[in-house]
Amino acid sequence: AGYLAGLMSSSKVLGVVAGFPFYGVKRLFNGFRLGAEASCPECVIEGVYVNSFVHYNNAVALADYLVNESGADVVFGCGGTTGSYAIHESAIRGAYAIGVDVDEFDNDLFGPEVDAVRARIITSAMKKVDVAIIVGVGLLLESEVGVAPEGVSDGLLMFDYANGAVGLASC
Repeated sequence: AGYLAGLMSSSKVLGVVAGFPFYGVKRLFNGFRLGAEASCPECVIEGVYVNSFVHYNNAVALADYLVNESGADVVFGCGGTTGSYAIHESAIRGAYAIGVDVDEFDNDLFGPEVDAVRARIITSAMKKVDVAIIVGVGLLLESEVGVAPEGVSDGLLMFDYANGAVGLASC
Protein backbone atom coordinates (compact mmCIF):
# COMPACT_ATOMS: atom_id res chain seq x y z
CA ALA A 1 0.00 0.00 0.00
CA GLY A 2 2.82 2.39 0.85
CA TYR A 3 4.67 1.56 -2.35
CA LEU A 4 1.56 2.43 -4.36
CA ALA A 5 1.02 5.61 -2.34
CA GLY A 6 4.56 6.75 -3.15
CA LEU A 7 3.91 6.22 -6.85
CA MET A 8 0.61 8.12 -6.73
CA SER A 9 1.78 11.15 -4.77
CA SER A 10 2.55 14.36 -6.62
CA SER A 11 3.09 16.46 -3.47
CA LYS A 12 5.52 13.89 -2.03
CA VAL A 13 3.69 14.12 1.31
CA LEU A 14 1.82 11.06 2.56
CA GLY A 15 -0.44 10.93 5.61
CA VAL A 16 -1.18 8.11 8.04
CA VAL A 17 -3.96 7.98 10.64
CA ALA A 18 -3.30 4.98 12.89
CA GLY A 19 -5.20 3.59 15.86
CA PHE A 20 -3.70 2.37 19.12
CA PRO A 21 0.08 1.87 18.78
CA PHE A 22 0.11 -1.87 19.45
CA TYR A 23 1.98 -4.51 17.48
CA GLY A 24 -0.46 -5.01 14.57
CA VAL A 25 -1.05 -1.30 13.95
CA LYS A 26 2.67 -0.51 14.25
CA ARG A 27 3.38 -3.17 11.61
CA LEU A 28 0.81 -1.61 9.26
CA PHE A 29 2.24 1.88 9.81
CA ASN A 30 5.85 0.70 9.41
CA GLY A 31 5.01 -1.42 6.36
CA PHE A 32 3.33 1.56 4.75
CA ARG A 33 6.38 3.73 5.52
CA LEU A 34 8.84 1.16 4.13
CA GLY A 35 6.81 0.70 0.96
CA ALA A 36 6.53 4.45 0.43
CA GLU A 37 10.25 4.96 1.00
CA ALA A 38 11.02 2.21 -1.52
CA SER A 39 9.00 3.81 -4.32
CA CYS A 40 9.46 7.45 -3.32
CA PRO A 41 12.62 8.12 -1.29
CA GLU A 42 11.89 11.85 -1.34
CA CYS A 43 8.40 11.41 0.14
CA VAL A 44 7.69 12.64 3.66
CA ILE A 45 5.36 10.52 5.77
CA GLU A 46 3.28 12.49 8.28
CA GLY A 47 1.53 10.15 10.70
CA VAL A 48 -0.29 10.06 14.00
CA TYR A 49 -1.45 7.35 16.40
CA VAL A 50 -4.84 8.48 17.71
CA ASN A 51 -5.22 5.96 20.58
CA SER A 52 -8.77 5.17 19.48
CA PHE A 53 -10.37 2.96 16.87
CA VAL A 54 -13.67 4.85 16.93
CA HIS A 55 -13.24 8.62 17.14
CA TYR A 56 -14.90 10.71 14.43
CA ASN A 57 -13.73 14.13 15.68
CA ASN A 58 -10.07 13.06 15.75
CA ALA A 59 -10.43 11.68 12.23
CA VAL A 60 -11.88 14.94 10.90
CA ALA A 61 -9.22 17.07 12.61
CA LEU A 62 -6.36 14.86 11.43
CA ALA A 63 -7.64 14.67 7.86
CA ASP A 64 -7.87 18.45 7.77
CA TYR A 65 -4.36 18.80 9.20
CA LEU A 66 -2.80 16.18 6.90
CA VAL A 67 -4.41 17.42 3.69
CA ASN A 68 -4.78 21.17 4.21
CA GLU A 69 -1.77 21.95 6.40
CA SER A 70 0.79 19.22 5.68
CA GLY A 71 -0.07 18.90 1.99
CA ALA A 72 -0.64 15.13 2.01
CA ASP A 73 -2.21 13.99 -1.23
CA VAL A 74 -2.48 10.32 -0.20
CA VAL A 75 -3.78 9.29 3.24
CA PHE A 76 -3.60 5.77 4.73
CA GLY A 77 -6.12 4.98 7.46
CA CYS A 78 -5.07 2.08 9.67
CA GLY A 79 -7.10 2.87 12.74
CA GLY A 80 -10.36 0.96 12.61
CA THR A 81 -13.38 3.19 12.13
CA THR A 82 -11.23 6.24 12.93
CA GLY A 83 -9.05 5.31 9.94
CA SER A 84 -12.13 4.88 7.77
CA TYR A 85 -13.46 8.28 8.83
CA ALA A 86 -10.03 9.81 8.19
CA ILE A 87 -9.79 8.52 4.63
CA HIS A 88 -13.37 9.66 4.02
CA GLU A 89 -12.57 13.16 5.23
CA SER A 90 -9.26 13.21 3.33
CA ALA A 91 -10.96 12.12 0.12
CA ILE A 92 -13.61 14.84 0.27
CA ARG A 93 -10.73 17.30 0.77
CA GLY A 94 -9.16 16.04 -2.47
CA ALA A 95 -6.56 13.52 -1.31
CA TYR A 96 -6.34 9.93 -2.48
CA ALA A 97 -7.16 7.34 0.18
CA ILE A 98 -5.93 3.89 1.12
CA GLY A 99 -7.80 1.80 3.66
CA VAL A 100 -6.99 -1.28 5.68
CA ASP A 101 -8.59 -4.55 6.82
CA VAL A 102 -11.66 -4.31 4.58
CA ASP A 103 -12.21 -3.07 1.06
CA GLU A 104 -12.98 0.57 1.86
CA PHE A 105 -14.61 0.95 -1.55
CA ASP A 106 -17.53 -1.02 -0.12
CA ASN A 107 -17.67 0.92 3.15
CA ASP A 108 -21.13 2.21 4.06
CA LEU A 109 -19.86 4.97 6.38
CA PHE A 110 -19.40 7.42 3.54
CA GLY A 111 -22.95 8.76 3.45
CA PRO A 112 -24.02 11.20 0.72
CA GLU A 113 -20.42 11.70 -0.45
CA VAL A 114 -20.02 8.00 -1.29
CA ASP A 115 -19.36 8.51 -5.02
CA ALA A 116 -16.87 11.32 -4.43
CA VAL A 117 -15.04 9.27 -1.79
CA ARG A 118 -14.97 6.10 -3.90
CA ALA A 119 -13.45 8.09 -6.76
CA ARG A 120 -10.47 8.88 -4.48
CA ILE A 121 -9.91 5.40 -2.98
CA ILE A 122 -6.83 3.80 -4.49
CA THR A 123 -7.00 0.46 -2.65
CA SER A 124 -7.13 -1.16 0.78
CA ALA A 125 -4.53 -3.35 2.49
CA MET A 126 -6.55 -6.50 3.14
CA LYS A 127 -6.29 -9.20 5.77
CA LYS A 128 -7.83 -12.10 3.90
CA VAL A 129 -9.21 -14.05 6.83
CA ASP A 130 -11.11 -16.37 4.48
CA VAL A 131 -7.84 -17.45 2.85
CA ALA A 132 -6.16 -17.88 6.25
CA ILE A 133 -8.97 -20.18 7.41
CA ILE A 134 -8.85 -22.28 4.24
CA VAL A 135 -5.04 -22.60 4.39
CA GLY A 136 -5.00 -23.31 8.13
CA VAL A 137 -7.76 -25.91 8.08
CA GLY A 138 -6.24 -27.52 4.99
CA LEU A 139 -2.88 -27.87 6.74
CA LEU A 140 -4.54 -29.41 9.80
CA LEU A 141 -6.47 -31.91 7.69
CA GLU A 142 -3.30 -32.95 5.84
CA SER A 143 -1.09 -33.32 8.92
CA GLU A 144 -0.64 -36.30 11.20
CA VAL A 145 -2.10 -36.16 14.70
CA GLY A 146 0.54 -34.87 17.11
CA VAL A 147 2.75 -33.51 14.31
CA ALA A 148 2.84 -29.78 13.63
CA PRO A 149 1.63 -28.94 10.13
CA GLU A 150 4.21 -27.71 7.63
CA GLY A 151 5.06 -24.06 8.19
CA VAL A 152 3.98 -24.01 11.84
CA SER A 153 6.72 -22.80 14.17
CA ASP A 154 6.27 -22.61 17.95
CA GLY A 155 2.54 -23.11 17.44
CA LEU A 156 2.24 -20.18 15.02
CA LEU A 157 1.55 -20.04 11.31
CA MET A 158 2.47 -16.79 9.58
CA PHE A 159 0.05 -15.51 6.97
CA ASP A 160 1.47 -13.06 4.44
CA TYR A 161 1.73 -12.19 0.75
CA ALA A 162 3.54 -15.46 0.03
CA ASN A 163 0.52 -17.60 1.00
CA GLY A 164 -2.08 -15.13 -0.27
CA ALA A 165 -3.54 -14.25 3.14
CA VAL A 166 -2.83 -10.53 2.80
CA GLY A 167 -2.94 -8.30 -0.25
CA LEU A 168 -4.49 -5.25 -1.83
CA ALA A 169 -8.13 -4.76 -2.75
CA SER A 170 -8.87 -4.33 -6.44
CA CYS A 171 -10.40 -0.85 -6.18
